[in-house]
Amino acid sequence: MSAARTLRPGRAKRAAPRTAEARETVPNLLVRKRNFIAKTVNVAVIGALAVGFSLWAADANAADAMVQKQIQEAERSATRGPYAVDGVFTGTAQGYGGPVTTQVTVKDGYIDDVQVVDAPNEDGPYLEQAVKLIDDMIARQTPNVDTVSGATFSSAGIINGAVQALEASNSGQAGAAASAEDGE
Repeated sequence: MSAARTLRPGRAKRAAPRTAEARETVPNLLVRKRNFIAKTVNVAVIGALAVGFSLWAADANAADAMVQKQIQEAERSATRGPYAVDGVFTGTAQGYGGPVTTQVTVKDGYIDDVQVVDAPNEDGPYLEQAVKLIDDMIARQTPNVDTVSGATFSSAGIINGAVQALEASNSGQAGAAASAEDGE
């Protein structure tokens, strides 16, 4: 008899792997696939974290910009006077002899200068006495000062004209002129 074996029907002969490399191919493919999936997931997670960090950083930068703006506004208001708009403002009010036109210069929110620009019917001596209160207005940074004794109505004309000029500054009307007829 020959040394050859006969195969039974329905049974196939198993093919023996040819080399040691061939035996490791299937497990290596599974390991490689698993490593590829793990690396892909890692890259996706890192990408998501990078996008999330970028969004967070953008929000933080926007918040920082808002805080810086608020700080600048606070510093500006701390160094700025109480009057809203800088410029030269004019107000007219009734004095002793008629209307008195007062011009107020506001610089950096503070009263920088006050002048009587027109008082055609005022008595000279009364007006000279009343003009002395202008230095007090500038020093106190308010038109709410005491009238000059002996020149009460002329003082009131200057004060009320300055009040109206500063109201124009606070209302945001740059270089506005105001007028009032206070029957004093």
